Amino acid sequence: MRPLAVFAAFSLLGLFSSLVPSFLRGTLGIHNLAVIGAVSFLILATGATSEAAFSRLAGRVSVGSGLVLLLVGLAGLELALFTEVLWLFLVGTVLSGAAVGLVFTGGLGEINRVVAPARLASVISMFFVAAYLGMAAPVVLIGLLSQTMELVVAGAFIAGVVALIGLAALAVVLRTFGASATPGPTAPAPVAVRPAPADGAVHADARRDPRVPAGPEREGERREVTADGATRRP
Repeated sequence: MRPLAVFAAFSLLGLFSSLVPSFLRGTLGIHNLAVIGAVSFLILATGATSEAAFSRLAGRVSVGSGLVLLLVGLAGLELALFTEVLWLFLVGTVLSGAAVGLVFTGGLGEINRVVAPARLASVISMFFVAAYLGMAAPVVLIGLLSQTMELVVAGAFIAGVVALIGLAALAVVLRTFGASATPGPTAPAPVAVRPAPADGAVHADARRDPRVPAGPEREGERREVTADGATRRP
C-alpha cells in the first residue's frame, strides 16, 4: 500500500511540474517568470504545510485522506486545463499539494510504526525509490506522447493513469480499515487446583458449606452431636 500510494502522489507532483509552465504561458498567456515560479512553488509549499499541520494524524488516516484529495486535486487541475480557468488551477494546486504532503508523511509514519528496526533502512529506501520513480515517469511519458498529440491531451491521458493508481491505493487503504480480526474460540477459564488436605484437615470451603463432608476423623477420636447441631468431643 505505501509504495503504491507514494508513487501516485509523486506522479501527481511530476505531472503538475511538467504542465505548469506550458499551461501558464501557452494557454493563459502569462509570461512573467516570477508568477510561473510562484505557482510552481505553491504545490510544494502546500505539501510542506500539510506535513507539519497533520504530523500527529494516524498514518493510515493520513494516507487515506491524502489519496482522496489527490483524486479531487487531479480532477481540478485537468478541468482547469480544458476550461482555461486560472483560479480552478490554483485550487487544484492547493489540494494536490495537501494530498502529496498527507500521503508522504502518513506513509513514513506507517513504516516507522510497523517495520522492524533491522529492516527500517531498506524499506524507507524502497519508499523513496517509489516516490522518485513516480515523479519522473509522468515527465518522460508526457514528453513522448506530446510528439504525437496535443500537450493537454497527453496530460489528460497521464492524469487518467495516475488516477487509476490512486484508486487502487485507496482501495487497499479502505480494505485495511475495514479488516477486523476474527475472534478465535474462547479458551476455557483455568481451573485452580488445590492441594489435597493433610490427614484430618478440612478445607475452608468445607467448613463454610455443610454439604461438603469433613475430613476423616482421627483414629481413636469420637465426636458427638448435641441437640442444637453442634459437635463436641467427649
